[in-house]
Formats: sequence, C-alpha cells, structure tokens
Amino acid sequence: FDEMWGSSTDTPNQAASRFGARKLDNTPHKFVIGGRNVECYFSPSDNATGQIITLVNAAQHSIGFELLTMTRTDISAALIARHNGGIAVRGDLDSQSDTGSQYTTLTGAGVDVRLKSGGGGLLHHKYAIIDAENATYPNAAVLTGSHNWSSSAENSNNENTLIVRDFKIANEYLQELTARYYQFGGTDSVHVVSVDLLGPGGRAVSLAQNFPNPFRGRTGIVYSIPSTQPVELSLFDIQGREVKTLVKATQAPGRYRVDVTAGGLSSGVYFYRLRTGGVVQQKKMLLMH
Repeated sequence: FDEMWGSSTDTPNQAASRFGARKLDNTPHKFVIGGRNVECYFSPSDNATGQIITLVNAAQHSIGFELLTMTRTDISAALIARHNGGIAVRGDLDSQSDTGSQYTTLTGAGVDVRLKSGGGGLLHHKYAIIDAENATYPNAAVLTGSHNWSSSAENSNNENTLIVRDFKIANEYLQELTARYYQFGGTDSVHVVSVDLLGPGGRAVSLAQNFPNPFRGRTGIVYSIPSTQPVELSLFDIQGREVKTLVKATQAPGRYRVDVTAGGLSSGVYFYRLRTGGVVQQKKMLLMH
C-alpha cells in the first residue's frame, strides 16, 4: 500500500508512487497465521503466474478451479500435464470469448472444463483448490485473490494472489466449487468431506511438509491427530541417528505446529518422523546455513 500510495503518511506522494510494472518485489511472501502457512504475491512484480504453476505442479490427487478467465498458455499447459499424469483436473470458466481463452485448448486435451451457463451475471471467481478431496493428503491448499489467469494480470495490473495451505479451508472452498461444477453440467464424482465431521484436527493423522523448506534459522512442522493419543515427533540425520526429540507427549485431537531451529545442526538433509496411534509418517527437510 505504501509503495502505491508513495508515502507512509496520510498524504500521497505521486512522484514516489509505483503502480503496475513499476512496482518492486519488496514485500514478505510467507507467513504463519493461526498455525497455517500462508503466502502472498503481488503482480506484476512477484511472479504470481509462476506461483500458480508451482502449486498446480505440486498436486498429488486433484485440482479444481473456478475462474472468470484463463488466457495463459503456460498455466493451461501445466493443467494438461497434470491431467495426463492421472490427476483429476476439473474447473469452470465464465466464457470462452476472451482473446486467447484456453477453454478449447483444455477441453481438446480432455480436461474436464465447463462454461458458466444459465445466466445470472458473471462467474467472477478467481480461485483454485489443490488436493482437497482426500484428508490423507496433508498439503491441501487454496489459491485465491484478485489475479485472473491472464497476461494482463501478470504483466500490467495490480493484483494480489493468496495461497492458504490448510485442508479444512480447502475443503470449505471445495464445497462451493462442487456446487458450481454440478450447476454447469459436471458429471464426475467429487469427494467432499463434511467439515463438521472433520473436528479440529481432521479425520486422519497427517504430517505436512515443513515450511519453509529448504530453511535457514527456523522452520515449522504442522501435524494433525484425530483423537487423544501418545505422540512422538523426532528429527533424524541422513544416517538415521535421532538428533532431536521435538514432541513426546499425549495430546488431544487437533492441529499442532512445532518450530525447529537450526541451532546445533549442520547444513544438510534431515528427516522428521511422526509416530502416533499406530501410524508412522516421515518427511525430508533441508537445512542450509
């Protein structure tokens, strides 16, 4: 805001203000809000399209989107590649009349994309959902904001893209997407878990990828458990030696975050392992001093 306002006071400074392509990539991008990993990117300075493609490429199970328009060939190519890789890709667009619309490109490649039908104004949505149909996928995310998937949004407009990495929030968005998908003629089966049934920690044990990764100084590990049970979370080096016990306690159902600091650790690859309720999950992290 200060950059576009040109001032940090109540009075704008037109000479110092920066809009559009003059904006700089000068704001933080990664946050932890309420235990959830959140990312924020502004266009055209922050490579928002690259972040959209990165999220699409990270999908392990499903991708859903509701959009006013999609004219970026690089995004449609990423969606087609995930579809060809066996990922369920479904979405709706407002129309195919925009110059460069990727609707026919997507449908021609077999991607399940529908056009808004039935009147009632614009489908002015701008969001995508990753891996929200399966509670065992801990990296579910919602991407939303004001950024159309277009070159205008990427290169000239002043738009915001927000990524929220949280299964419960992603599932809430999925319920809206499912309503629109069926409204516009979708026929595939979409698996929607009732948020009311999830409880505070979800229905399944889940261990998320640490964030940020690679990391310097500090990183966060988020995990969820569905019932009260003993929990052990430990850190191991590349040779399998336990170097830190992060959690060893009986915990109530819920979502937990543990911070890992680099103090006393050498640069390199580490593994963190969650043991609880007869379930063992493990992920890899990279420390760079």
